[in-house]
Amino acid sequence: MQFRRSGEDTVEIVLSQGELCALKLHPDTMDCDDPITRRILAGLLQKAAKETGLRLEAGEFLVETDRCLEKTVLTITRKKEREAPERLQVCRFDGCEEMLSCCIQLAKSGRCRNEDSSLYVWEDRYYLIVCPRQEQSDKVKALLLEYGHCALYGAQAAGVLREHASCLIADSALKTVERYFSRQS
Repeated sequence: MQFRRSGEDTVEIVLSQGELCALKLHPDTMDCDDPITRRILAGLLQKAAKETGLRLEAGEFLVETDRCLEKTVLTITRKKEREAPERLQVCRFDGCEEMLSCCIQLAKSGRCRNEDSSLYVWEDRYYLIVCPRQEQSDKVKALLLEYGHCALYGAQAAGVLREHASCLIADSALKTVERYFSRQS
């Protein structure tokens, strides 16, 4: 069993097949909602924290598995919760033009906290995650609906995107798109 830190909130745990069997973990069918699996992962995370100096705090963690040859790497990342989940908006765009236009409009309006905006692509569609300023939530949703389709449950949709989609711009997506794609007069 090897531990290495690969980021401020991320550790990698390298396990052999024998170690996986001893822990009764199978990377292909690992169910993180199962209490026994959670207990095993929590124990591994505590060991990794001691070995690598990772500060453990209460919160949610994302677990990824990667099998290479006879070893399995568990990557465990502390999930950051900067945005208010009840205000989080996720919008799907069917085309690049709609996504660019919406991002530019939102950036110019100042209705969203720019640092909490990120852009993803998944199955040939673009997804924008934004956290509107509290008093601007309805106006932001109306603008998003002009260009795309909003998710009913923003926080859950954002979690799915973070786990499965390819991230194009992790932070400050609105300003980044505006900087590169806005037409200057």
